[in-house]
Amino acid sequence: MSTILNYLYKNYGEPYQQTEKEVFVLIKSFYDPEIRKQGREEGRKEGRREGQLLVARKTLSLNIDMQTVMQATELSAEEVERLRRADDSGS
Repeated sequence: MSTILNYLYKNYGEPYQQTEKEVFVLIKSFYDPEIRKQGREEGRKEGRREGQLLVARKTLSLNIDMQTVMQATELSAEEVERLRRADDSGS
């Protein structure tokens, strides 16, 4: 690992110093169960969020009222309104 990082530093300069931290976290995630657990939890949260947004977009496209969309997705009025406006401007 240090050989690769030294090569990057030598040939590409300072921006690759951050790479060392990222590589360390990546490698540690292979053997540290706590980091793997955190990664899974973050992935689940992202997946739930994507699901909420998908359902909201689909229900809005069916002209279902915002209150029902908010109840079904547990999104705020602001989030649903933002999606509605984005879909309206994209159509």
